[in-house]
Amino acid sequence: MSHAHRTRTINVSHDRVWPLIEDFGGVHRFNPFIRKTTATSTPGTCAVGDTRRCEFYNDKAFVEEELTSIDPGRSITIELTAGTMPFSSATAVIEAIPVDREITKIRMDMSYKAKGGVLSPIVGLAMKPVMFFMLGKMLKSFEQHLETGQLIGKNGKLIAA
Repeated sequence: MSHAHRTRTINVSHDRVWPLIEDFGGVHRFNPFIRKTTATSTPGTCAVGDTRRCEFYNDKAFVEEELTSIDPGRSITIELTAGTMPFSSATAVIEAIPVDREITKIRMDMSYKAKGGVLSPIVGLAMKPVMFFMLGKMLKSFEQHLETGQLIGKNGKLIAA
């Protein structure tokens, strides 16, 4: 398996950060790569076993994911269950760590196995810079959404709420 992670410290209280992470079906509000999310969870909540389908701005690309673990107020773990991405498996962990009253550290970790048979370790290594970039862009957009209240559109463009 290959691994990529990014961390970003933001000037937003943990009390404002956690509800956004916990809104499992609302990831399209801050993810600059996802156009639409269809989820089995109630908006603003999440529970182990909830699923979602994320459709990317490229209308042909999608992933289906399941929420597999929750550490309330701390982290969620998401497993890839299907999709068009070049992974045979993937696990993402999103973590919110309070630093002080108005500062939170957000960490996104992704472990993945690239498709490609015997070449999958090489493909996974080649994908690492792309994954690093994507995680960084998601964290920046997450922060922008919290600061402005605006939705994040394609490529991180702000959309009036």
